[in-house]
Amino acid sequence: MSSHTSNHYLVTEKVSKLMIKFAVPCTLSLLVASLYSIVDQFFIGNGIGYIANGATNVVFPLTMIIFSVALMFGDGAAAFLSICSGKNDTENSHKGVGNAILLSLVVSIMLTVLFVLFRDQLFGMFGLTEANEAYAQEYFQYLIIGFPFYAIGTVLSSIIRADGSPQTSMNTMLIGCLFNVVLDPLFIFVFHWGMMGAALATVIGQIATALLALNYLRKTKSFKLQKSSFKLSAKILKKTLPLGITSFLTQFAVVIIVVSLNNVMVTYGALSKYGADIPLTVIGIVMKVFQIVISIVVGIAVGCQPIIGFNYGAGAFDRVRELYKKMIVVELIVGVIAMIIFEAFPVQVISIFGSESELYNEFAVIVFRIYLSTIILCCIQKSSSIFLQSLGKPVLSLGMSLLRDFMLLVPLILILPAIYGLTGTLYSAPIADVISLIAVIFAMKKVLGELKNATTQPLESQASISVNKMYTKGNRTITICRQFGSGGREVGKRLADALNIAYYDKELLSEIAERSGFSKNFVNEFDEAIVKNHHFTYGRAFTAYNESPVTELLHVQSEILQQIAQRESAVIIGRCSDYILRDKEPFKVFVYSSDINARIKRCYEKVPEDVGVKSEQEMKNDIESIDKKRAKHYEYYTDQKWIEMSNYNLCVDTSKIGVKGAVDVILEALNH
Repeated sequence: MSSHTSNHYLVTEKVSKLMIKFAVPCTLSLLVASLYSIVDQFFIGNGIGYIANGATNVVFPLTMIIFSVALMFGDGAAAFLSICSGKNDTENSHKGVGNAILLSLVVSIMLTVLFVLFRDQLFGMFGLTEANEAYAQEYFQYLIIGFPFYAIGTVLSSIIRADGSPQTSMNTMLIGCLFNVVLDPLFIFVFHWGMMGAALATVIGQIATALLALNYLRKTKSFKLQKSSFKLSAKILKKTLPLGITSFLTQFAVVIIVVSLNNVMVTYGALSKYGADIPLTVIGIVMKVFQIVISIVVGIAVGCQPIIGFNYGAGAFDRVRELYKKMIVVELIVGVIAMIIFEAFPVQVISIFGSESELYNEFAVIVFRIYLSTIILCCIQKSSSIFLQSLGKPVLSLGMSLLRDFMLLVPLILILPAIYGLTGTLYSAPIADVISLIAVIFAMKKVLGELKNATTQPLESQASISVNKMYTKGNRTITICRQFGSGGREVGKRLADALNIAYYDKELLSEIAERSGFSKNFVNEFDEAIVKNHHFTYGRAFTAYNESPVTELLHVQSEILQQIAQRESAVIIGRCSDYILRDKEPFKVFVYSSDINARIKRCYEKVPEDVGVKSEQEMKNDIESIDKKRAKHYEYYTDQKWIEMSNYNLCVDTSKIGVKGAVDVILEALNH
């Protein structure tokens, strides 16, 4: 059963029911993850004091750096795994997972070493004070033990969700958090281990999460790890890392914001009646409470991503608009509840993390009521950004996130206190939220308008858009791989005529021969052969341009195909063109025939009258031999399976629908 068929309920099930099914596990999982950073502060504040809590805020950016890098590897590998699962590409799926695990382990260890070597410089950048220095050093000394485990657990949590086990992903995080919750009071209040106890409780929780996640790898659903999975591959990383870059930038923005706030709180706090330590501690608690709210908001939006994406792809644009409206209503409810709590009960919230002096409580009330006053607007901005990502608009989505966090919030944090003092910093978030909301309104009005207009036309009307008109808007290449005797060449020629675009097949031989200086016979013989004594394949960079005839021939052929795709729309037959032009995203077609007798008959029709006729068995042997040569040639020079149907956008069987039917099907697919 195809994934489209099995997921059809996504366009038929009630929207609100789907939201509950998908959003709740994701939200709980992110909530549990955010609790890791706040559990320690609860017990430290009540057992050691607010200055010690300020020390955790100095170390917090290092934890977030590990988290953001791990999330890049994990979310990238998870997205790649989902794509591979949809294509039934079992060959690459396990490599994406293995590369992510290995890279996260190596990078987290390297970062940990760097953190140790440059600890003092980093602490100085993150707002260390004389009062909290000893606490920060002790907490850091033990917390770094868990950084590699934290990275592995984060990476595998994303991968487990992508493997179709969101409940398991949530449970691994939840059990680790429970270890932390149970051990924190034991180590701090019973064993009196202070900051060491708080750090060790966190580390043990991280180790538990990592071990449980690793155990899951023994019973995965969509991939099986092998030794080759852990061999770093540049080709795989080029596919996985870009898919996780948005997650990295979103989380790394938190690091920049926290570091900026810490420095401002220490610098300008020292000039105020509150001193340096009270503002540093309070802003750390406020940011982590804020992160809990955002975890709920992001969890709802990310949980809805599969529903939004599937309905958008299916053309159910009314449901997509309905999803956005319902999602925003839920996010607004979360924002309103959070705003009421922060505005009406700030003292009660801050007291959860320890009861301190009146001066401490006074500043906490100011921070909650000003800095978080527009949290509703932030909820709308964050969820809208994720909604846009679900529609396949990553540039617009990332731009909206960067607008608030990097372009507005960080500069305002640094500029406002120079003019208005310590409390001036607190207005940075409300100003950034208001301005970014204006951008959200404009962007969403345009996007929702496009969705509304799209739904005014019935699907039949949408499918009747002229393909020729589509191909006049920009160059588009259609590549055709074909079994021998399937009629692939005839399909390609008729398709090019129907679209009124260029057609390239044997025509390429002359140009390749002319540019390379080789004879047409040599070029033709090479087309379906393997020459192993060479230094270049389509999947790798070539070296020593003139080092061998094959190297030069491959280079010239690749160069010609790239130039064709650049200058005009065209149908190109064979020559690994689908792989060579992969960066230009051609429409890749595989033409085959499941009836060997139909292929034999077609071959007989092409035999000239003056040539002796072979027996059916001889013709069958020739067909099978040529297919094997084509497969070996393709697989050797591209590192991909020739007959792996998931490599193509469309596969057509001419024995079932004929050449004309195949052309009609391709045209219909292009229309959609």
